[in-house]
Order: sequence, then C-alpha cells, then structure tokens
Amino acid sequence: FRNIPLYISLHVTFVFFLIILTSREKMSSFAPPHTPDRQQQSLVFSDSPPLNGATNPSPQQNQFHQHPQHPQHGAIQLIIGPMFAGKSSELLRRIRRYEIAKKACLLIKHKIDERYNNKEFITTHDSQNQYALPLEKLRDATNIMENYDCIGIDEGQFFPDLLEFCEYAANQGKIVIVAALDGTYERKAFSQVVNLIPRAETVRKLKAVCAICLENASFTRRITNDRKTCLVGSTETYQAVCRHCYMNEKNPCKRSRDLSNGSLDDQILDSPTRSLQ
Repeated sequence: FRNIPLYISLHVTFVFFLIILTSREKMSSFAPPHTPDRQQQSLVFSDSPPLNGATNPSPQQNQFHQHPQHPQHGAIQLIIGPMFAGKSSELLRRIRRYEIAKKACLLIKHKIDERYNNKEFITTHDSQNQYALPLEKLRDATNIMENYDCIGIDEGQFFPDLLEFCEYAANQGKIVIVAALDGTYERKAFSQVVNLIPRAETVRKLKAVCAICLENASFTRRITNDRKTCLVGSTETYQAVCRHCYMNEKNPCKRSRDLSNGSLDDQILDSPTRSLQ
C-alpha cells in the first residue's frame, strides 16, 4: 500500500502525455500546407509535368523568354494624295531616316515611270534623286527582300500586286512604305491602293497647292485630251486642284495654256514646302 501513490502518479503522468500527443495531432490536421520559398517554387514549377503534351523549355530558352530581344515587327505605312503633294519626297525622307537608324533599305519604282529621263532613280518634283530598283511586279523582289529591313515603293498605284506584296512583306517583319495616288484624274479609286488602307498601320494623305487658286488641293486633273487611266506625266499633263476648281473649271486645257507655259506650276514647285500639309 505504500507504493499506491507512486502508481497513481505514474498513471496520471502517462495519461497526461497521451492527451498532449492527441491534441498536437488534431492541431496539425487544421494547419495550412507547407509552401516552399520563391526559389523552391521556381524549381517545383520547372520540374512540373508539361501541359497538353508540351515540352519544358531549356534553361537557355527560359533566359531568352525572360529577356526578349525585341525583334523587328513589320508594318505598312501608306502615303497618299494628289500629284505634286510631295508623296515621293516624304517617302525618301522616311527612307533616309531609317538609313540613319542603320536599317537596310530597298527602294522600288515601276518600270513605266521614266519621267525626268531617269529609269533607275526616283526623281521628285523638287529635284531630289535616289536610286531605285525598277520592276513591273513587286513579286519579283521577294527573293532579295530578305536582305533588307525596310522597303520603299514609289508610285504604288502602278503595281497590280501591291496589296499582296505589302501584306506578305509586313508579315515577314519588313517595314513597307508606299507612296501612291489614291484616285485617278476622274476621282475614281485605285483599288490596289484603297484596299491597302485597312491593312496599313499608318495612313497619311498629303495635299498639294491648287494650280488655279493656290488653295489646298486634294485632287488631280488631267489637262490633255488623252483619256487613258494610266498615263505617266508631270506638269505638262496634270494639275493639282481644289474641289472648287475641279468642279467649276469648264475648259482645263485652255485654262492651262493661259497660265503662260506652266509658269504658275513652276512657282509652286520652286517652293516644295508649300505643297505639304
């Protein structure tokens, strides 16, 4: 009987120990799961099985993904307007800017354009010159365009495959700049040019100076009796006119002859900055 208190104390201690163990197990069941730190998380994600059968990128690919090289994105820039509005000058200005930025640039003109006796040069009305590749169809340039970052196209309305080529080149990462008339002397649309508008990133319509009243001119009028739609010419064939002069001039041929051999056009072209909006 002397050892009974000792047995009781040992029994109480054992029961108390069991209660503590049971309570700890219950508390651990309600605790949130252990989450690794950021470094461990990245390892878990990289080792996790791919989704939809895709393969995990290599460490080198991960590095490129984290630090992109910003490849050049293609784009179409469209410059439209009547004749003598400075479209070709604006085209050359943009091309020279890309050349300063160390971009390889290719200039293309249509073979039909032999104004100013320059078959292999783009010559503007204010006497700027730059070499251009003369072609009949733009698809002939697909083999060499891989060597260039930027492609400039002058007189785009003459190319039957303008829309197809520009879309293809831009999708290949090229910057395509097109200078073109948007309408004929009858104010009818050049379909290849107009259909390019919804495909272009930027569209700018320039205005010329009206050869009659010296206001802003948005239209081109032919001053000869030739009615062919595509007729290459300059001041001896065409005038830039405003809406009022286009609609109200009864006899443009006679009016043109009354301008003293085109002296008014010469005055306008002597100040090329006036022809830009």
